[in-house]
Amino acid sequence: QNLGPLFQLWDNVSRGPLSKVRNVEVRQVSPEDAPVVAFVLMDAAEAAKLGDRVSHSLGTLQKVIQGTALSTPDVVAEANALMRAEVPRGWTATWPSAPEDPAVFLQGLAKRIEALKGEWVKRVASR
Repeated sequence: QNLGPLFQLWDNVSRGPLSKVRNVEVRQVSPEDAPVVAFVLMDAAEAAKLGDRVSHSLGTLQKVIQGTALSTPDVVAEANALMRAEVPRGWTATWPSAPEDPAVFLQGLAKRIEALKGEWVKRVASR
């Protein structure tokens, strides 16, 4: 029950802003890319991977709570972290400066993905 607002928050951003950039492809970095272009492309790819990981984690956690999936030590660890109002470690591995509050983390991740895949990838595609 404590996790309901987090599930709802991620569901809302997934169906809203993130749905608009879901199909945006982030191309691979090439040796000819300028450093700033390479940075944007790598950051966009990492943010998208993290978004997928968070979606999978929250989806699995919901299924465990509903009794339609089995729990694992990783799921338990993530649930415990979220119930302590902490961001699970696995989520912050590629984003060390991430917000510490789970709700702020989810909002920030959504904004990051939306900005990188929606605006920045398009900008660097023309370079």
